[in-house]
Amino acid sequence: MVTAMSNKRRNIRILFVYYRLSSFVRCDLEILKRYFDVKSLQVQTFRNPMNILRLFVGVLHADLAYTWFAGTNAFFIVLFSRLLRKKSIVVVGGYDAAYVPEINYGIFVNRWRRVLVRFVYKHVDLILVVDSSLKNEILENTRLKIEDRIRVVPTGYDYNFWRPGSKKEDIILTVGNKPLVKGLDTFCKLAKELPEKNFIAIGFEGKLDEYMVDNIKFIPFIPQNQLLKYYQKAKIFCLFSRHEGLPNVLCEAMLCECVPIGTKVNGIITAIGDAGFLVNRDIKEIKDAVEKAMVFDGRKCRERIKRLFPLEKRRKELVCHVNALFKK
Repeated sequence: MVTAMSNKRRNIRILFVYYRLSSFVRCDLEILKRYFDVKSLQVQTFRNPMNILRLFVGVLHADLAYTWFAGTNAFFIVLFSRLLRKKSIVVVGGYDAAYVPEINYGIFVNRWRRVLVRFVYKHVDLILVVDSSLKNEILENTRLKIEDRIRVVPTGYDYNFWRPGSKKEDIILTVGNKPLVKGLDTFCKLAKELPEKNFIAIGFEGKLDEYMVDNIKFIPFIPQNQLLKYYQKAKIFCLFSRHEGLPNVLCEAMLCECVPIGTKVNGIITAIGDAGFLVNRDIKEIKDAVEKAMVFDGRKCRERIKRLFPLEKRRKELVCHVNALFKK
């Protein structure tokens, strides 16, 4: 019986399309490969018409097309899936649900992209969002009645890899890429207010001159095995984002027993809950949170993420949703 079920699952052919093989994208790819017949395809630009043809051929020979983010890739995937009567799944991570015009952030800020993404959400068979707040944003920004095709499936984390080290240091850490979106400005203001503390910012891109503070050490993007060491050393992890999905870096840090301080937006609220400190973008309030976080038990942070977002939970839900599409 088990063998028969495994064979049946593997008969579902999936085209897995991605822009960049980030850790969370790779995670889904590895999960799906365990249960289905998966072909992966990287597409980073449509300036080459051959990429459109490759997508078309890929969808033609698949039963299901699966992609992270509701961008241009998703538009062509959903279009071709409709034309060829194939199934499609789009995973929404944050940007592709957002409309934050005050910082020019989110796919709905751009009128042309808004048209494309609305088509995607209207016609895709299944939308998987990593946090319930993104479901609400999609419904609000599209004005489409598609509640029945949206499912909340949080990302999952390997708590055996993301584990605490032997000793914490008085380090306040943040990790991100886009400075304004991830609240690097607030992090820098905090560092100025606490000159006796050591701050580390990892992964940020672009011109960072305006963010330079004497007690902040800036480190460029590093692989996960190196990032783990910083999580293990840091006592506090800060994420002052203006918009989020379910932040991977926050969940990873909490698994390493960093005490989180984060703004009250999207999946930051979901991840931290009662195992850390949720703040407004007010420096006095954040300073008070830092003082409390220094004596907070980081084990509570790890247990929360381990309980709510295990990798095994995402594995089961992804496989379940794929199979359900072919039972209709």
